[in-house]
Amino acid sequence: MALLAALAGLWILGTVPSGGPDEPVHIVRGAALVRGQLDGERFAGQGRAFELPGWIGHPDHGCFSLVGEQPANCATATTPRIGERPLISTATSYPIWGHLAPGLATYLPSSIGNQMARLFDAAIPLALLGAAIALASRRGAVALSSTALAVTPMALFSIVVVNPSGLVIAGGVALWTAVLSVERGNARLDRLVAWSMAAGWAAMVLPRRDGMIWAAMILAVVALSGRVDLRELARRLGVGPLLLVAASGLATAAWAVASATLSSGLLLAAPLLPVAAQVIHRVWMRRRSPAARISLIVSCAIVAVVAGALAMIRRPGGFDADMLKRIIDQSGANLEEAIGVLGWLDTPIPRVALLVWLVALGALAGIVLAERRLTDLVLAAGVVTVAVVGAWVLEMSQGTTTATYWQGRYFLPFLVGVPLLLGLSDGEPRSARRSRAQAGVVAGAAMFVLTMSFAASMRRWGVGTAGSMLPWDWGTYGTRFPPWVLLLAHVAIAFEVTRRVVLEGHVEAQADADQMIEEVVAT
Repeated sequence: MALLAALAGLWILGTVPSGGPDEPVHIVRGAALVRGQLDGERFAGQGRAFELPGWIGHPDHGCFSLVGEQPANCATATTPRIGERPLISTATSYPIWGHLAPGLATYLPSSIGNQMARLFDAAIPLALLGAAIALASRRGAVALSSTALAVTPMALFSIVVVNPSGLVIAGGVALWTAVLSVERGNARLDRLVAWSMAAGWAAMVLPRRDGMIWAAMILAVVALSGRVDLRELARRLGVGPLLLVAASGLATAAWAVASATLSSGLLLAAPLLPVAAQVIHRVWMRRRSPAARISLIVSCAIVAVVAGALAMIRRPGGFDADMLKRIIDQSGANLEEAIGVLGWLDTPIPRVALLVWLVALGALAGIVLAERRLTDLVLAAGVVTVAVVGAWVLEMSQGTTTATYWQGRYFLPFLVGVPLLLGLSDGEPRSARRSRAQAGVVAGAAMFVLTMSFAASMRRWGVGTAGSMLPWDWGTYGTRFPPWVLLLAHVAIAFEVTRRVVLEGHVEAQADADQMIEEVVAT
């Protein structure tokens, strides 16, 4: 947990103020909420105006955002205004829960307020990631390495800037890890598993209007695969976690009812997804003949297509085939964004880092294939397919005309399940030496990708995407430390994380050796 917090701290320090997508308007909304300003004054155009201290949301990102070649010092050179003034936020349609924590930090002095808003906003997501790491550590080194790979550069970046997406993504990691850690039996769930599951669910469903959809899909995947029985899961969850799940779900449902948008209305149908998945699994188990099972697959596919088509047809302005084609054409870019296109989607990670991440995911898939866990491969492929198609439906339902509404971080809470399904699922026992080597490769790749992405991000802020490759030339663009110092610290932490994951493999190896000795002695 300490290493995770240190990594997050480096990313907070190394990211220019206002460098996160829509970060200033989220800080403004949070500052207004904690001061009791719920609605604000109508503003000509989108958003509302609030009377707040002038430094909040400073600096203005307009001179560098969306222009990767432009260094960020054009904004940080300006002086924040003194006193109160009207500040605009276009984030007032969000539920309030993702804005309260960063809003509290705006009571701190202006010299540290914006950075502390990031720290306050990242506290709960980091706790959720810490719980996921603790659960993964129980499953061995490969599980730990797959969790490291699931925290993509986009995931970590979304957590360290002020944006509700960071909370939803961390909730997705915690929920996936918890449901994959459920052991069969009738006993009450382990407290860490139960509370990680409940907290992960709440973190997903409360801050964003699409969070409950992805949370419901996670439960649907594990129910459809037969890993958990939802009724048994609810019974074993415990009163406290169950109350948290129910309260957060009801709060989001109430907000969806009050919101007059089609996408928010889809939230009301989302809880039916895991229920339907549970029913399908039971029917599947009863129908043993291939013909009956093929018939079930075809029937489910028809229902899914009809439901998606209805959502697209009912979009504001009606169905638009050309718009759908443009949205589909964006799928590859959106998947790349989920791995890493940072800043205001103007800072792609190096291509070599993207390739290394994909190779590491392929290594996990190779482990699964070697262990003949074909079901896990199918589930992982299904998650990607459902995420992409779900993105088409959700973007179409927005009624936009640009085909650019969707971003990779939106479906990342669901997509993080791909490496987790491959790394945390039960498989045949593997040799300790092979486990250690596999974990080292995947964890080392994950840390390499994060380090390269962090460097690319600081380079973009310091000299632009076409500037010098030398870290000592990047300038400070408002950071408190030279970027080369932060980069060296990142390299050291990344090395230590990899070492500890491999050490976990060493501990696993020692446990296997001890068990073997005991069996020999017993024989």
